[in-house]
Amino acid sequence: GDYHLQFVPARTSRFIAEVVAPFALAGDTEHDEVLETGVMVTVVVRDPAGAPVVDADLDVKDPATGAKLFTPHDRADAQGRAVAVLQPGTYDLLVDPPLGASLALAEFLGVAITADTTIVVDLVEAARATISGRVVDGEGAGVPGVVFSARLLPAGTAVRLQEDTAGADGSFVLADVPTEQEGGEVEIVCTQDGASIGSQSVDTTAD
Repeated sequence: GDYHLQFVPARTSRFIAEVVAPFALAGDTEHDEVLETGVMVTVVVRDPAGAPVVDADLDVKDPATGAKLFTPHDRADAQGRAVAVLQPGTYDLLVDPPLGASLALAEFLGVAITADTTIVVDLVEAARATISGRVVDGEGAGVPGVVFSARLLPAGTAVRLQEDTAGADGSFVLADVPTEQEGGEVEIVCTQDGASIGSQSVDTTAD
C-alpha cells in the first residue's frame, strides 16, 4: 500500500523534519533518507502576565503558497518554548493559543530567518464570540453531523474550535471563537462526509 513516512529528529537537533509521501510499500523494503540541516527558530510564548503559555501551537507557512510546513516540535513546552528547524528563508509564523485560553492569535508575516533565532511572543487577551444556530435542509429538517471550521476575516486565519459538530437535530454552539478585533467577522465553513456544503460569514457584533 501507500504510506506517509515521517522523519522526526530530536527536539534539540538541527536536522529538518521531513515527510515522504506517498511511499509505496509492496514488501520488505530498506529505505535511506538523508536529512538536511537548518537553523533553529525558538518561539517563547507568554501570556499578558508574562507566564509561559503551555501547548501553544506554532505554525510555519510558506508565504508564496500558504502551505504549512511539517514542524513536529511546534507545541510549546512547560517553559512556553516551541521550536522549528528550517532552511534559511522567509516565512509566515502563526502562534495559536491552546483551546480554552482567552488569548488572541498572533501572526507574523514575512519573517526573514537567516540564523538561529529566538522570538518572544506576548499574547494578548482575545475578543471572543459564541456562534450558535441550526443546520437545516431545504424542507427545514435538521441536518446532523455537519462539521464546522472557522476562519477570521479579513485575514482568513484558521482558528481551532472546542466543539465542531452539529447535534442530532442540526443544532450547534461554537463557543469562545476568537475574533481579530471587537466586532470582527468570522467565516464558518460547513462540511459533511468530507465535502464542503456551504459557508457563512458571521458579524460578531450582531445578537
